[in-house]
Amino acid sequence: MCQAVVISRGFVYIGCPLFSGLEARQSVLLTHGDSVEEVGEELEVVGRSSSIVVAVQHKTKDVFGLQFHPEVELSTHGKSMLKNFLYLVRCCAVDSL
Repeated sequence: MCQAVVISRGFVYIGCPLFSGLEARQSVLLTHGDSVEEVGEELEVVGRSSSIVVAVQHKTKDVFGLQFHPEVELSTHGKSMLKNFLYLVRCCAVDSL
Protein backbone atom coordinates (compact mmCIF):
# COMPACT_ATOMS: atom_id res chain seq x y z
CA MET A 1 0.00 0.00 0.00
CA CYS A 2 2.79 2.50 0.87
CA GLN A 3 6.07 3.19 -0.91
CA ALA A 4 9.17 3.02 1.32
CA VAL A 5 11.91 5.64 1.40
CA VAL A 6 15.17 5.00 3.26
CA ILE A 7 16.06 7.50 6.00
CA SER A 8 19.25 7.69 8.02
CA ARG A 9 18.07 5.26 10.69
CA GLY A 10 15.31 3.26 9.04
CA PHE A 11 12.35 3.60 6.68
CA VAL A 12 9.50 6.07 6.32
CA TYR A 13 6.55 5.32 4.03
CA ILE A 14 5.74 8.27 1.80
CA GLY A 15 2.25 6.92 1.12
CA CYS A 16 1.46 7.98 4.70
CA PRO A 17 0.04 11.52 4.72
CA LEU A 18 2.28 12.56 7.64
CA PHE A 19 5.34 12.11 5.45
CA SER A 20 3.91 13.64 2.28
CA GLY A 21 6.40 15.87 0.46
CA LEU A 22 9.40 14.88 2.56
CA GLU A 23 12.84 14.27 1.13
CA ALA A 24 14.08 10.70 0.88
CA ARG A 25 16.78 10.99 3.57
CA GLN A 26 16.17 12.60 6.93
CA SER A 27 17.06 12.37 10.61
CA VAL A 28 14.69 12.23 13.56
CA LEU A 29 15.37 12.35 17.29
CA LEU A 30 14.76 8.99 18.98
CA THR A 31 15.19 9.27 22.76
CA HIS A 32 12.88 6.65 24.22
CA GLY A 33 14.12 3.79 26.36
CA ASP A 34 10.98 1.86 25.47
CA SER A 35 10.16 0.57 22.01
CA VAL A 36 7.45 -1.02 19.89
CA GLU A 37 8.30 -4.18 17.95
CA GLU A 38 4.86 -5.18 16.62
CA VAL A 39 1.45 -3.52 16.30
CA GLY A 40 -2.19 -4.56 16.38
CA GLU A 41 -4.16 -5.70 13.34
CA GLU A 42 -5.79 -2.29 12.75
CA LEU A 43 -2.46 -0.47 12.57
CA GLU A 44 0.05 -0.28 9.73
CA VAL A 45 3.74 0.34 10.40
CA VAL A 46 4.75 3.46 8.43
CA GLY A 47 8.18 4.06 9.97
CA ARG A 48 11.00 1.90 11.34
CA SER A 49 14.45 2.26 12.82
CA SER A 50 16.07 -1.16 12.49
CA SER A 51 13.53 -3.56 14.03
CA ILE A 52 11.86 -0.86 16.15
CA VAL A 53 8.54 0.65 15.05
CA VAL A 54 8.78 4.46 15.07
CA ALA A 55 5.53 5.40 13.29
CA VAL A 56 2.10 3.82 12.82
CA GLN A 57 -1.11 4.71 11.00
CA HIS A 58 -4.59 3.25 11.52
CA LYS A 59 -5.61 1.33 8.40
CA THR A 60 -9.00 3.05 7.96
CA LYS A 61 -8.83 6.26 10.05
CA ASP A 62 -6.56 9.30 10.13
CA VAL A 63 -5.00 8.20 13.43
CA PHE A 64 -1.22 8.20 13.78
CA GLY A 65 1.42 7.42 16.39
CA LEU A 66 5.07 8.44 16.50
CA GLN A 67 7.89 7.08 18.67
CA PHE A 68 10.19 10.03 17.93
CA HIS A 69 10.16 13.80 18.41
CA PRO A 70 9.10 15.75 15.30
CA GLU A 71 8.88 18.97 17.35
CA VAL A 72 12.63 19.36 17.93
CA GLU A 73 15.20 20.85 15.54
CA LEU A 74 17.19 17.60 15.45
CA SER A 75 14.27 16.09 13.49
CA THR A 76 15.18 17.84 10.26
CA HIS A 77 11.72 17.61 8.64
CA GLY A 78 9.69 17.50 11.84
CA LYS A 79 7.97 20.82 11.10
CA SER A 80 6.79 19.41 7.77
CA MET A 81 5.35 16.37 9.55
CA LEU A 82 3.50 18.62 12.00
CA LYS A 83 2.20 20.81 9.16
CA ASN A 84 0.96 17.68 7.37
CA PHE A 85 -0.77 16.57 10.57
CA LEU A 86 -2.42 19.97 11.09
CA TYR A 87 -3.60 19.97 7.48
CA LEU A 88 -5.18 16.53 8.01
CA VAL A 89 -6.90 17.69 11.20
CA ARG A 90 -8.20 20.84 9.51
CA CYS A 91 -9.52 18.88 6.52
CA CYS A 92 -11.15 16.30 8.76
CA ALA A 93 -12.77 19.00 10.87
CA VAL A 94 -14.11 20.77 7.77
CA ASP A 95 -15.33 17.52 6.22
CA SER A 96 -17.17 16.51 9.37
CA LEU A 97 -19.26 19.74 9.55
